[in-house]
Amino acid sequence: MEILVIISIIAVSGVIILLLREFNCWYLKINERIQLLKSIDAKLGQLSLEKESPKPEQYKNHTWVCPKCGMINPPENLACTKCKQKYT
Repeated sequence: MEILVIISIIAVSGVIILLLREFNCWYLKINERIQLLKSIDAKLGQLSLEKESPKPEQYKNHTWVCPKCGMINPPENLACTKCKQKYT
């Protein structure tokens, strides 16, 4: 009878350890993904700060594409001919 109790305790302990291990691995994977997403967000933020929007004076002889509707506009227009989005 004592051997059966000891075997039962060992079996239950093994199951609990396996369940805790699975939970721990799942939790660590979520934390790794969150950390990766935060680093991607930070790098995209740096890229957006580095990239400046062109000014009309810099590109007097070039056409420009409206970011809102995609219309190709002549360089002298300071607003889109289709949707009236201002060129900044």
